[in-house]
Amino acid sequence: MKNILILHNSLDYNQSGVERVSFLLKKELCDHNYNCFEGCIKGENTTHQQDVFEYNFNDSRKKVSVDFLTYIQKYNIDVIIIQGLFDPNINHAMSYLKKRGVCKIVFCLHNAPSAHNRKKPLSVINRLKILIWYFVKFQMVIFDFRNHRINMLGQMYDIANRFILLSDAYVEEFRSIVKRQDVGKISCINNPLTFQPQQLNFIQKKKVALILGRLDDFQKNISAALRIWKIIEDSGICDWNLIIVGSGIDEQKLRDYAKGINIKNYSFLGATSEPENFYIESPLFMMTSRFEGWPMTLLEAQQCGCVPIAFNTFAALPEVIENGVNGYIVEKNDELQFAKKVIELIKNEPLRQQLAQNCINKCQNYSSKAIGDKWDSLLQRL
Repeated sequence: MKNILILHNSLDYNQSGVERVSFLLKKELCDHNYNCFEGCIKGENTTHQQDVFEYNFNDSRKKVSVDFLTYIQKYNIDVIIIQGLFDPNINHAMSYLKKRGVCKIVFCLHNAPSAHNRKKPLSVINRLKILIWYFVKFQMVIFDFRNHRINMLGQMYDIANRFILLSDAYVEEFRSIVKRQDVGKISCINNPLTFQPQQLNFIQKKKVALILGRLDDFQKNISAALRIWKIIEDSGICDWNLIIVGSGIDEQKLRDYAKGINIKNYSFLGATSEPENFYIESPLFMMTSRFEGWPMTLLEAQQCGCVPIAFNTFAALPEVIENGVNGYIVEKNDELQFAKKVIELIKNEPLRQQLAQNCINKCQNYSSKAIGDKWDSLLQRL
């Protein structure tokens, strides 16, 4: 029986899709007779459980590495599964462990590789803060933040025994961006469904379109969704509402933007610990993200018969949505076409119900058990 350490940001499983995936992975691995332990960044929902590994982001590389080794030896850990953490201390610690041959290392990339080649606009002050932080902490200055992140990704690929991508569609993208010709360490495992199977009930559905996620406009592009809803309202549809569930750094900016463009039928409802209820009540789901990996919200929506419409901004999307069968894929930035697809589904209830049923049928390919079996197979081969 192997002992597995699952390492992620937080023990709060409602914090993000990655944490929900970690919770389900732990459950499935336990069902496959693995002993599972957890690790997280200290201060991220810190626990006092003795068998939980917590590392301090601000500790020196040497201390983090020694702390890892001590924990690995104490609990006889066979495999560490790293859930998308990017930190020079983590890379250094994993290299330290690999040289000593104490355990196997599996790294999971929970986004498209190209997402790490994107540059979020930063103010001059924030750039200086980051430069000073790196200089103080690591005695180095990083001038190109994209290259730094790509370099960290390449280092982790070299260190890891297996490197997990979310879809076969990302293999060539990874090879190109990280500049590794040999990609033999890569395995592709999708994220699983997070809810129990649903019996579709159209009576529960309300006249709402749903957006659910982190309110970070750089990635999620929710300002585009607000403009799309303005087009829908201007077309004469006034008895449907746009529901925005989530919180994040751009929440107030988006609230102000919605007022500024004078849309009327919308609500910002804040964060929730029970997203399933919103999916069950909503017939339509809107995703306008600039980039994603394997978004949990698209699977969660479909599992509850909530038909998705999404911009074509990441390579794995056609695996999740078969255009016109269980949702619609719209060319990126074509807000008018996106609005037309939403209007079509609002006005055509039989079509909407058919696509909703197709959603439920298709998403069963991603059941927790099916994904758990893939993980079991991978771990047995390590």
